[in-house]
Formats: sequence, C-alpha cells, structure tokens
Amino acid sequence: MTSFATLKFWNSAAGRFRKASPLSRPRRALALVALALAPLALPAPARAEEKPEPPTSLVLTYRIEPRNRAAFRSWLETRGARQFEAWKKTGTLKDYRILFSSYVPDSASDDVTLIVDFARFEDTAAWTKIERTMPGGLPPEALALATPQAGVLTDVLVRSENPSVDHAKAVFTIVKYGAPSADRYVQYVTDYYVPEYGRLRELGVLAGYSVYLNQNHSHATWDAIIVSEFPDLAAYQASDQAKDDAREELLKNPAWKKAAEAKAGIRRTLSSTNAEAILAPAP
Repeated sequence: MTSFATLKFWNSAAGRFRKASPLSRPRRALALVALALAPLALPAPARAEEKPEPPTSLVLTYRIEPRNRAAFRSWLETRGARQFEAWKKTGTLKDYRILFSSYVPDSASDDVTLIVDFARFEDTAAWTKIERTMPGGLPPEALALATPQAGVLTDVLVRSENPSVDHAKAVFTIVKYGAPSADRYVQYVTDYYVPEYGRLRELGVLAGYSVYLNQNHSHATWDAIIVSEFPDLAAYQASDQAKDDAREELLKNPAWKKAAEAKAGIRRTLSSTNAEAILAPAP
C-alpha cells in the first residue's frame, strides 16, 4: 500500500497555495509535490473548502548508555509497548513504530527512534499533555535508563508499506538528511526516491519506506528522515545490487537522471542507522 499523503494538500480547486512564510515553506512545498504526483493519486482529492493537511508524525529520539541498552530494550518490549498500545486504543495517537538500533550507535545517530502518527495535527495537543509528566513518553523508571533527545513534528511526504511483511524479521534503516530548501527536496523525493524505491519494491528487496519532512527548518539539526524496511537480512544484503540495477534502468527516466545529478546540492546525509522493530507484546 502506497500513500502519497500530500496529494490531499492544496488550498483551492484552482491550485492556489498559501503565502510563503518561514513556517509555511514546507507546507507550500508539499502543495507543489501534490500536483507533481497527481497522476498517481489513489483516493479522490478532498474538496477545496475542506483544506486538508498532510499527515503529521512526531519523531522522537533517545540516547542510552551502553550499560542500559539491554534493560531499556526489555522495558520497551513490555511496559513501553503496552503503554503505546493503550494510547493507540484510546485514540491519543493513530499509530506508532519503535525502532531500536541494531548496534551501539555513533555520536551522530540514535539508540532508539520512535515515530508517533496522528490522525490530525490538532491531535498532537494530547501528546503535549503527556510530555508534561512523561518527557518523550517515558515514566520515571524508563527515564532512569534512557534520555530523550528531541521530539520533532514532521509532515509525512510518502508512506509505502507492505501489510503482509513480518516486521519481526525485517531490517530497518533510518537516514537523516540536511536539506536547506524544502521545495527542492520535495521535488527531489518526487523525481528520485519515488521511482527508485518503487522499483526496489517491485524487485522484492524493499518492503516499504516513509519520508518525513521537518515542519520547522529554522536551525533544525535535521530536515528529513527516510525510514526503509527490508523484508529480512537476505533482502537487505541483496539491496545494494538491486539498487545498482534499478538505477541503471532509471537512467532512461529524464526526471530521475536530472535529480540524481543534482542530489549533492539538494541534500546531504547526516547519519545512517540500522534498526529492528520493537513490537507490541501478545495480549
């Protein structure tokens, strides 16, 4: 299932966008990619007067002292996952994903990345209340084991998933990027990532991927994150060759080729982490 979430985002049937401001630039960029991806739209666009917004996700990151990694992972697998499941059932959040780094990370990466999805932007208010007594969603017992680093609100540019994949066997990669221009980055996602990752899914080495764009680019430590899911370790190992093959084919695509040649000036890689999913315990 692939969702080009930004297809739902524009301000009028005539395609007029909001006036740009430091905080609205990412959303103006989303409107641009909405038109670029319009032929791929799955659902019918909402009526102009509804003024739909792109989905919002909160990206939370945590650091752990190596001596506490095993204990914090155990907490996440039990009490932590149950707490997030409870918040999901009550509608506080729409969904969540807990990703635990496969290895002790370097200083540029995170031990845990937790992505919280909301049905509507205004639903983030409920999470703000949680943060008052549970920073990063953690109670005191968990805060003794891990330190929340940041909570970043993002717009979900693309979410492509395979509901039949076994997440317990999957290998995840989390890549942070710096992207000074939101407009250029969104166009780059349209021209480069969507066709390339779509081909990797067809080849069977990629189960899904999501692209998150920081809603506030002012002095941000990162501007975009891409989370990729590979069905298993064998698929992950085969992905490099599959990527080379896909790129060879995509050289025939003028938009992809142009984006590939320009990517060094559009985004820079800040960090890359391999991770595993922490799943909800069986009831």
